[in-house]
Amino acid sequence: MARRAVQVFRKPVYGVDMVETLAHQARGDGPRTVVALHGFLGSGRNLGALIRAWTERNPELRVLAPDLPGHGRSPPLPPEPSLEALAEAVLAWMDEINVPEAEIVGHSLGGRVGLVARARAPERVRRLELLDITPGPIPTSETDHVVAVLTAAPDRAPEREVIVEYLRANGLSAGLVQWLAMNLERSATGDIAWRIDRDRLAAYHHGTRHQSLWWAAEAQPDGLRLLRGGRSAFVADDDIWRLQALGVPVHTIPEAGHFVHVDATDRVVHWLEDPAA
Repeated sequence: MARRAVQVFRKPVYGVDMVETLAHQARGDGPRTVVALHGFLGSGRNLGALIRAWTERNPELRVLAPDLPGHGRSPPLPPEPSLEALAEAVLAWMDEINVPEAEIVGHSLGGRVGLVARARAPERVRRLELLDITPGPIPTSETDHVVAVLTAAPDRAPEREVIVEYLRANGLSAGLVQWLAMNLERSATGDIAWRIDRDRLAAYHHGTRHQSLWWAAEAQPDGLRLLRGGRSAFVADDDIWRLQALGVPVHTIPEAGHFVHVDATDRVVHWLEDPAA
């Protein structure tokens, strides 16, 4: 997918005027526009395999995958980051690239950002597909451990493998280490360093993990769907029942984990293409 940097002139967020640049990737040029939002500590690249498989199946698609603020090649999070600020950044970016409305597919953090964006501008988000995340507070402590390991990791190293081995030695899975290592790059001095502000991301996580977004789901249940991984701890049974009571369809892929779009790419594409699934 081609990567583009887009100048985004944002509306004031909590009284602060900001001018930012969101990097994004694009694939397809069809009339059905989809914005794909990645998870915490990821980037648009992490959804690449899913987007590629989906656009190859459906030529009517135009899929845009931005790096959320603080992630990938986009600017850092604001000093007091929030889900509301991230949602406003996405809506402002859509304005700048002339996308008046779109369908959003959001994995994990991306789904939570999508919920807030849809609640704030329902006329601009016609559908929202959640990938292994619900409107409730995040019920697992797994991310807490990941954040702790990430923030304690070396700031830089002569080779990428030094930091990768540190992440592995502290209990992170091979797939998760590969995910996090996408945030490493060679610096101007020749060593390997993080391109993300790990401390600010950790502060964001701890400040928003327990935030409930049920108000957003209950305001706009139509056009909302959830696909979860059966091996994931991110979707609590109580949340499933609450969504179903709102009329929101919930589908489970039993063998998939939290990275459901990686574990079962073809089945996720099938679900995305079948509104009745």
